[in-house]
Amino acid sequence: MKKSNSHLRLIIVLGSLLILASMLLTGCSHTTKTKTGSLTGSVILVNDTGDTANNPVDYAGVTVALYKAVKFDTTLVRINSQYPNVGIPISERTEFDHRLQNPVMVTTTSADGSFQLNKVTRGNYNLAILKDGWGVRYYCDLEIVSGQNTLASAKKSSIAGRTGKSTTELYPVRTLHGFALDTYTFQSNHSYLVDNNISFVGNAVIESSAYIWVKPNMRITLLTSVNAGQITDDYSIITSADKMYETTQVPASDILRFDGIYFNPDIPVENNMIQSVITTFALNGWNVQTSNIDIKNMIFRNCGIGIHIVECDNITITQSNVILSDNLDSGGINLTGCHQTLISENVFLSNVIGIRQHTSTDANVKNCYFYNNSARDIQNIFDTTSLVERCDCAASNIAIESAGRCNTTIQYCNIQGKTGILNTVRMNWYPSHFRANNNNLHCTDYAIKSKTTWYNPEFIVNNCENNYFFETNSASIALLIWDYHNEDPNDPHYDEYKDIVDYVPYRNIAIENNGIIPN
Repeated sequence: MKKSNSHLRLIIVLGSLLILASMLLTGCSHTTKTKTGSLTGSVILVNDTGDTANNPVDYAGVTVALYKAVKFDTTLVRINSQYPNVGIPISERTEFDHRLQNPVMVTTTSADGSFQLNKVTRGNYNLAILKDGWGVRYYCDLEIVSGQNTLASAKKSSIAGRTGKSTTELYPVRTLHGFALDTYTFQSNHSYLVDNNISFVGNAVIESSAYIWVKPNMRITLLTSVNAGQITDDYSIITSADKMYETTQVPASDILRFDGIYFNPDIPVENNMIQSVITTFALNGWNVQTSNIDIKNMIFRNCGIGIHIVECDNITITQSNVILSDNLDSGGINLTGCHQTLISENVFLSNVIGIRQHTSTDANVKNCYFYNNSARDIQNIFDTTSLVERCDCAASNIAIESAGRCNTTIQYCNIQGKTGILNTVRMNWYPSHFRANNNNLHCTDYAIKSKTTWYNPEFIVNNCENNYFFETNSASIALLIWDYHNEDPNDPHYDEYKDIVDYVPYRNIAIENNGIIPN
């Protein structure tokens, strides 16, 4: 009897363990199984051209491509967090370009315009809707949750230009070239293709969320006046038309660039402002020759030059992002022959040269953040008079150059990189002057390197007092300074080097609250 009871208890225990194991396995399979959702919507083709030849037969064949959320540049994320008043806060809208990613899913619409994407892993996405002849439209910052999602329900935020519906519209692409004689409006949520050079003789109006695609090497010229919109989170986009209908990833370097946007001298600018435009893949960017304007809330990315200001007075460029400009002889922002300019509260990231100022006077750079610009953060050349104040320069090759009969004042900056301040010759026998005070200079090669020639017998003394060199030993600090004392006496031009860097007194502790002033 006892043996029988013992066997019974053993069977009960084993059975309980099997049930528990089954429950655990079942529980694990439910918790580890990837949750998915679907995304549905519809696209209708709306012919608003007045030309019945553009009437669609049906709404079939529109490509709907779903992309993962953009992997934001961690430096930009950090800058946005640390200095919310500097540059533009990045978002899916500012960073997404469908050509630079592979989609996770692609489908096409049926005859009634409907589409459905199934088994979409939960998460954040962007959507590109495109059809040859009908342009491109983005829906950014979508969140797919378990179950059914629509275009309306998936939107995480409400931004001007979005319909708030699960139906979206595409409009016929307007093709532009030659001369536009009357006022021309680039409308919100419409696509435009500049297939050859276009000159606007009448007023050009760029509404928010307009998509302007320009074929490689072509240019837009504004002859009369321009209205470039108002401050908004829903930016208009001007970009190269190369690969505009592609749905497979291409490297940014493979996208052929359009020429640029050119202003006739002194054309009127509505409200004296240019703002809220994203410009990408341009060779020469915006070429402005109109004084007394404010340029604000702009993004220039993957361009040769972002914006070139020529012979203008009273220009301000503020709260903009200048990223990946690669022209070797110009800056992401390039000033030539300008007077009384202010470049303030901008971000310069991974350019060859961040700012280049040429023959410009009273050229002020303040409260800007420079990071990883491969040649120069700021380059002042040829008779430029400039104040550089309260800037942060990090991972710099050369932070600030003053050359060719310039006069540059540098103060209250944080500079970290290889060479902090470089003073060089760009015009024979014309020395450049600079003054650098109250800066934190954390440099691996030279904090200050001054190397100019001068035919006069007197020396040029550059006031570099009260800086902190991240060293407290005078001998170590001396190694971070280059002036005429370091020149080779055997150099045939030895007697022409006249620069003295006067860096005493220097500070023994870092200067607090240097660099950008936060809000």
